[in-house]
Amino acid sequence: MFKKNLTLYFERVQEANLEQAFYFRPFNLWTLQLESAGGKEAVSLPGISHQLASKIKQLVLDAKKNPAIKQQETLDQSTANPSAATVITHSEAIEYQIKLNPLDLLRYGLMHNTLIYYVAILAPILGQNEKIWIYISEKLGDSWLVIKLLDYLSNHNLWFGIIAVTLVVLLILAVVYVMSILLAMVKYWDYTLTVQNGRYQFHAGLINRMASGFRKHKLQTLIIKQSLIARLLKRYSVYVRQTNEAVRKQGEINLGFIIPVVTEEQLQDILQQLNIRKVAWKRCSPMKILWDSLIWGTLICGSVAIFALFSEVPMYWVLVLAILIVLLSIKNWYSIGYEINHEGYAVKQGILGINTTYVPQIKIQKLQLAQGPIQRLHKTASVTIWSGATLERLNFIPAEKLQSETNHILQTIARFRGRWM
Repeated sequence: MFKKNLTLYFERVQEANLEQAFYFRPFNLWTLQLESAGGKEAVSLPGISHQLASKIKQLVLDAKKNPAIKQQETLDQSTANPSAATVITHSEAIEYQIKLNPLDLLRYGLMHNTLIYYVAILAPILGQNEKIWIYISEKLGDSWLVIKLLDYLSNHNLWFGIIAVTLVVLLILAVVYVMSILLAMVKYWDYTLTVQNGRYQFHAGLINRMASGFRKHKLQTLIIKQSLIARLLKRYSVYVRQTNEAVRKQGEINLGFIIPVVTEEQLQDILQQLNIRKVAWKRCSPMKILWDSLIWGTLICGSVAIFALFSEVPMYWVLVLAILIVLLSIKNWYSIGYEINHEGYAVKQGILGINTTYVPQIKIQKLQLAQGPIQRLHKTASVTIWSGATLERLNFIPAEKLQSETNHILQTIARFRGRWM
């Protein structure tokens, strides 16, 4: 009923990814996703053969190498006579390869399972608040299942019933936890990363197969994530961000190129291939601890104190919160590291886990320096950096050095005449 014509030139394609839904697998058909540089328009070609999808993808790659290629003529020839079209060859040697086994995927499921954090946060809250338990008991008191359970406990050993209920709750949590791990394993099953001639590509998926790739010069931002459990396992997850406004507007931050699990050695190999050298981390001014503690302490402790005046909450909780805020401010300051130099921008932060972000110098789109009255007092400033995929902000950076580094970066970007995408 509705028709839409969309023209997307090959040289404007930012990403060309292959996906194979489970209902296409019996017919060996694929979906080719072509996304433009701005990410506002995308072309989806569902239900095509892998041969045709690969040929179109190769045409995109050829157009990147030679913008003057006769795209329409070549595409018409491939449509009329598939045997005359460009054929992908795999004669290029594989420079680097990572294959993940089921144990690696199990680690990934453990690393990115947030259920354990919710339990750890809710447990002390529920344990200290009697009103919540009264509310829950009133809501569950009329339940048929609860009535049957109480009748059973009245005629049997009470401790046996308590242990049984506890085991049931733990079993439910374990099932939810295991299910989330299994979903991660299904999504990235048989994950294989290959590097050929500067192009990074992975294939993965047990039910729905997917293939994604990027060329090194298209990298906008590299993000390395290490949760608390990942730190215990000594593993990392690597995310590559490219320009894609449509995805970011939808909030789907986990889309794109990903290496689910890597060791320290593999991570260093990847950073070396992407020309990212080892960072000499610097810290913000220690005055950040003072002002974070004052601002957040005043807001949170003041609110709790007012609430305690009109309720039965003991006032010593205000002191406990004040101490906790100071400790968190110190931990937050200690966890933040940055470096801004002639190669680009790097920042790491996190309280339990650690997120590290690298932005190449030539991919910085906008730099903004700001200095409020508090930071002028301490001769520090704030910097906000935009790349094609992310936004990063740091406070309490020494103003004089920050100004010289940002001026150098802007001059280098202005002189750059190479490929940006």
